[in-house]
Amino acid sequence: MSDERPPELSEAFRADYELVRALGHGAMGSVWLAKQARLKRQVAVKFVRGAGETIQRMEREAKILSELSHPNLVAIYDAGSDGETAYIVLEYVDGQSLDALLDKETRLPETRAFAIAEQILKALAYIHGRGVLHRDLKPGNILLTSDGTAKLADFGLARWSEKQSTFQTREGMIPGTPAYMSPQLLLTGKADAASDLWALSVTLFRMVAGESPFLSQDLHSMMGQILNRDPFEEPRFEGIFSAPLGELLKQALAKSPEARPGDAASYALALKRARVRSASSSQRTPAAKPPSSARQAPAAAAARPPATQAPPPAGHRPARAVALAVCVLAAFAMSARFLSGPEAPKAAESSAAAPQPAATRTPQLRGLDVIVRALSATVRFESLEPGRFELAYGPAANRLSAATAGEGPQTHHILRMKALQPSRPVHWAIRTLSRPTATLATGDFTTLAEVPYWERPTYRPRPSALTPLGKNLQGYEEFRNEIDRTVMILVPGAEFVMGDRSGLAHPNCRPAHKVRVDTFLLDKTAITRAQFKRFMEETQYSSINLLSLPWKQWNDRPMVHANWHNSADYFRWAGKRLPTEAEWELAAGAALGYTYPWGEAVPRRGQMADWGRENEDDEPLPVGSFPRFAAPYGHLDLAGGVRCWCSDWVDDGYYGHSPYRNPQGPPASIELKRACRGSSYFAGTARDLEVWYRYAKLTILNSNQQTGLRGARDI
Repeated sequence: MSDERPPELSEAFRADYELVRALGHGAMGSVWLAKQARLKRQVAVKFVRGAGETIQRMEREAKILSELSHPNLVAIYDAGSDGETAYIVLEYVDGQSLDALLDKETRLPETRAFAIAEQILKALAYIHGRGVLHRDLKPGNILLTSDGTAKLADFGLARWSEKQSTFQTREGMIPGTPAYMSPQLLLTGKADAASDLWALSVTLFRMVAGESPFLSQDLHSMMGQILNRDPFEEPRFEGIFSAPLGELLKQALAKSPEARPGDAASYALALKRARVRSASSSQRTPAAKPPSSARQAPAAAAARPPATQAPPPAGHRPARAVALAVCVLAAFAMSARFLSGPEAPKAAESSAAAPQPAATRTPQLRGLDVIVRALSATVRFESLEPGRFELAYGPAANRLSAATAGEGPQTHHILRMKALQPSRPVHWAIRTLSRPTATLATGDFTTLAEVPYWERPTYRPRPSALTPLGKNLQGYEEFRNEIDRTVMILVPGAEFVMGDRSGLAHPNCRPAHKVRVDTFLLDKTAITRAQFKRFMEETQYSSINLLSLPWKQWNDRPMVHANWHNSADYFRWAGKRLPTEAEWELAAGAALGYTYPWGEAVPRRGQMADWGRENEDDEPLPVGSFPRFAAPYGHLDLAGGVRCWCSDWVDDGYYGHSPYRNPQGPPASIELKRACRGSSYFAGTARDLEVWYRYAKLTILNSNQQTGLRGARDI
């Protein structure tokens, strides 16, 4: 149905609807202007011919629209099927799409862009309030009537947010329009209301600038721009926006959802204020370089995050990815300057400060350290007595323009600085919020440079305590991770040949190439169901329903049915990370030239490892069931049992240009596939147990009975 011929329809349908002309065609169907004879009105009829997910989307769109009614939404009149063709009868909007208007005019005046955006925000506030996500907001899905009304259309990808938030198709792909996808959507595969607001921000940017802020013919490049690039640093956009609109868009296009307007209502209020300020100013000022008076105005600094700051990448940063990116975490202790008296430096007074009684004792702090990342930093300290404290911070040239406060009186405190700029000096001060107020400590540091996302480690999690357990039978140090109580084995760094040395394995294991991996720790066994259950109970984690899984055995069996993101979430909690493929291959014996983790002995079914089962519905054996056939450093089940997720994206040609030192996989995967290493109890041939074997078929959203997780960490 991608041509302009009308669909084949029954006489009964044509008796009520007379097709006039085609309004649009796509790969999934077509939209036609029709006259409805019974009610004597013009309508738009959307046709889809097919089966499976295509029809399900049409039915879902009809169901969602039937429960919505708003002047800035396209209304639904009817839905049904005519033979093999499904259809929805919609309100006909006599006008054009915003995309068509921009094709003609390229750029719109800010006043018109404000008007369109405010109307769409009203629609978003309405649908979000009813638990609906649009998930494909873009100029092509905004219709403009002849009287200037803007209407949000095409709910084919919409979802009820409380019923399903995972933004995926049946095949695990992320649908939608890449140029309008938010960083957190690319990182997690999950849509939320913030993703709709991000798409509106990109649309507003395009209306005024004449082009999208993130645009490339190459998908990888576009994803990288969304995750890493600040469009306001581009010279071609300088001077295009008025200062109020530029400041708002800079905040709304922050990489972190926390730095953006919280919801559609907040966004609408901020947009209205920007419109009023823009209308009252006759001078258009580049948003990326606000005048010095604006940067120094205390009122402006208190009302919003500093406009010159670039917010951090999105929320759980567990991954490099399709653009998936993770923040570089480099933890180190920073020197702090403790003040001997209650006097505070200039510009460090809190707006809530009260006069300090001279006779009251000043709180004492100890154990203070600052953990610096590329775009954020964390301050940890302990107070001798319970109390509430505030962390004020800002650029060295504009000190203490932002602040975070603890939630309640306590003795151990963790306060965070967000939305910092890479490689910029930062000044901070800790102040007590108890009376009398006082500045207790100050310090300075420089944030780290933000490296491209494909060069970042998958995780640099909070360090967990490691308890030495001594050497194992193989002579290598073992440690107990005190968060999830797993045993981890130290794998000495080494140079080795990675990949298939036999020339007989799958092409994605070739060519063999020399790499070097630094020393690291790797879990001795796969994570068990009991360990994962404890993580869920302690964190109230709800992305997996353990009770719905068909398991007969629990505690000592390997955890399965966890997708890549579930695994990443677990290890972030446990102070660990997912291993790279290179780390896994080194631990499995590649540096010793092994073919299998135990050496060269070719296994038979059920021997040396849990493999060769004929029924996939069987349960894997308990972890560590073959202790006599440990890998060279003492790890168990690196072949057989369950294969485990790695941090690397999958690209069959990556081995041909892999870096020598600590390779971490290609920058992205169009198919959203992450590598798994090891083999499962259902492995069919002994070749699947070879140390270089790669399982490269699962997307980040897939999970199954044969795939588990095993963690690593730096030391």
